[in-house]
Amino acid sequence: MTSKIVSEEKIYTLALEEKKHHEQRRDDINGHYISLFAAIIAVTPFINNLVDAVPGRYEGLVIRMSLTVLSLIGLVLSIIWSANLKRVLFHIEYLDKVVIDLEKKYDISFKVDLFNQLDKKGAPDRITKYQLIMPRMFIIIFSSIIIYSITWVFIK
Repeated sequence: MTSKIVSEEKIYTLALEEKKHHEQRRDDINGHYISLFAAIIAVTPFINNLVDAVPGRYEGLVIRMSLTVLSLIGLVLSIIWSANLKRVLFHIEYLDKVVIDLEKKYDISFKVDLFNQLDKKGAPDRITKYQLIMPRMFIIIFSSIIIYSITWVFIK
């Protein structure tokens, strides 16, 4: 059996293609989770239907428990969304490292020059780092709703 070695040129090309793939995947992930959160928000008005089905003295409990269940679902989704974005970010950063190392080895200056220019201009960090703010904000929001609802249930 003969072994075939992948050339560094092929690795360079693969790294650039993989980076593009992961950036597209990041955008798909964001769209997917935004749709899921829209579904959670769309379900919220139906809590009133539950309230109508129970006697008046349990109205507050039904509202808080419904919000807690929806918030728990949202919290889990937010944590998974954040983890997915972090994984994509790590992939993209590693692929950039591979490309930069190969460019330095062969004295090529495409990505290295690009990154240097971006740093020189004070360009913001990767968009994925900024996109991590959204799931983290949802984690805070859903956690706050859960804490509020559970606290209300125990105080009443």
